[in-house]
Amino acid sequence: MKTRKIGNLEVSPIGMGCMGFSHGYGSVPDESYAIGAIRKAYGLGCTFFDTAEVYGKEMFYPGHNEQLLGKAVEPFRDKVILATKFHLGAEEAEGAADLYNPIRRHLDAS
Repeated sequence: MKTRKIGNLEVSPIGMGCMGFSHGYGSVPDESYAIGAIRKAYGLGCTFFDTAEVYGKEMFYPGHNEQLLGKAVEPFRDKVILATKFHLGAEEAEGAADLYNPIRRHLDAS
C-alpha cells in the first residue's frame, strides 16, 4: 500500500477508526473479533489507527477502546501510528488556551 506523510509521520492513506469496537454502531463485537479485524487491517497494509479515551466509557470504562487497540497492535506496535483524542473538562478548559498556543506555534514552525 502506498503511504502518505502527516507532518513527519508516514501512514497508510486509509486509516481504521476503532470506535465501533467499543460503542456507537449498534452491538459491540466481542474482543476476539475486534482484535482480529484490527490485525487483518494491518495485514492488508493499514498502518494508521484512530481511537479515543471516551470510546466505550458508557458500556465499559474510559480507555476501553485504547486498551483494546493496544492489545491488537502489540505484535507490531512499532510499525503503526495511533491517533487518540482527549477531553478537557471545564476546569482544564480555562488553561487550554495557554497549552494550545505553544503546541500550535511548534506545529506551525514544522
